[in-house]
Amino acid sequence: MKKIISIMLTCTLYFFLFGCGESSQITPQNSESVKIQDSQKTDEPADASKESVEETGGVEKIIGDWFGQTEIHTDYNDGTFDAVLSINADNTWASCVDGDFNWGTWEAASEKGNRIVLTVQYEGTDGTNEWSFEKHPDGYYYEYVHMETIEFKMTKLESEPADQIYNDWYGEITYIDKYDNEEEEAKTSISINSDGTWSSSVSGANNNGNIRYVSESGHLIILDVVYEGVDKTNQWGVVKKANGQFYYEYYHGQLIEIPINPL
Repeated sequence: MKKIISIMLTCTLYFFLFGCGESSQITPQNSESVKIQDSQKTDEPADASKESVEETGGVEKIIGDWFGQTEIHTDYNDGTFDAVLSINADNTWASCVDGDFNWGTWEAASEKGNRIVLTVQYEGTDGTNEWSFEKHPDGYYYEYVHMETIEFKMTKLESEPADQIYNDWYGEITYIDKYDNEEEEAKTSISINSDGTWSSSVSGANNNGNIRYVSESGHLIILDVVYEGVDKTNQWGVVKKANGQFYYEYYHGQLIEIPINPL
């Protein structure tokens, strides 16, 4: 009996001193491992969410000014054409394609911001049309229509101050008159005022009017030309292309694109 009691006391003392052996070491390791795994699980959704936002973006990524150039040879259009497209945050837009100005309102057609519909407004009529600006696998395209659809692959221009265009400008160019095939010279002074008015003189021909559209990113302004005694207006403008040069898009029997610089 004494021997049994002695054995029991020895086991109790051994258990008290040394515990349960390896199990006392495993428990904290498992606890630490769980904490690490939980931390990793918490981080994964945050990273995935951030990546998802970057991939999908939104319509904000296409707000700004864009430039594109294309060459086309058809029965309706023949030559190389430049396009400056302005998309403002207030849902207005405008473009200039070799002196042809168009404008209107736009709305998103994609939650990811990869396509917007451009409603084209026509001067003096209630009629409208719909063009588009959309992302293809190789970039963004402006679907412009002039007798036929012309696709311009567009590059986004760096945003610049919108008010830089309010200035006095001067420029000159030598061009070929398309009617008599003779060389002509055009010199221009143009004033664009912050009160919404403008005026110009091109080799003695004076014109003036009001400003119709101003790009928020500083590359395009549309000028309404007012003709004395009539309700008819025309649209000219000033654009800044990808080469960094401003041009006065002036029309006198033909488009005369005059490079201009601020005075």
